[in-house]
Amino acid sequence: MTQMTNSAPTAIALTTDTATRPVIFLDFDGVLVLQGGEWCPEAMQELNRLCLETGVVVLTTSFRYSGSVKALHKMLLAHGFDKEIVVIGETRDLGAYRSAEKQGDLMFQVTFEKWSKGREIAAWLEAHPGATRYIVIDDQPRICAPYQKRTVVPVGAFSAGDRLWAIKLLGS
Repeated sequence: MTQMTNSAPTAIALTTDTATRPVIFLDFDGVLVLQGGEWCPEAMQELNRLCLETGVVVLTTSFRYSGSVKALHKMLLAHGFDKEIVVIGETRDLGAYRSAEKQGDLMFQVTFEKWSKGREIAAWLEAHPGATRYIVIDDQPRICAPYQKRTVVPVGAFSAGDRLWAIKLLGS
C-alpha cells in the first residue's frame, strides 16, 4: 500500500489500491484539536479506527495554509495518527478567502466561509472522478456545502458515535 512517510513527496496520487477506497476529507480544528489548541487522544483513536476500517485521507484543514502535506502528516503522527493510514493529499487552496482576509473584506469572508471547503472538495472530486465514496469530517458543516449530507459533525471532538455515523454514511 502506498503511504506517506517522512521522505514522501507532498502528495500521493491515487493508486489502484487507494482509488477504490472511500475518501475521508479531514478537518483538524474542532475534530482532533480542541479549543485552546490541545489535541484530543480519544478523537485520534476513533479516527484511526475509522480510517483503518474504511478509507484514505485528504486534508481539508486550514492548517494546510501554513504547512505542506508532509509536515501535516508528521504533525498527525506526533499526536497518535496510525502510520498505516494513507494520506493521499489535500484539497486545493482556492485562495479567495485569504485574499479577502488580507484586504480586510469582512463581508466577503462571511459569505465565502459558507461554501469555501465545499468548493475545494468539489474541485478535488472533479480531479479524481474515481473517488465516488467519500465523507467530510468537519465541525462546521456550513462551510462544506453542498456536502452537508455527507458530513460528520463532531460536537467537542470526533467520537465513537461520529465514527459509527461515518461508517453508515460511507455505506449509503
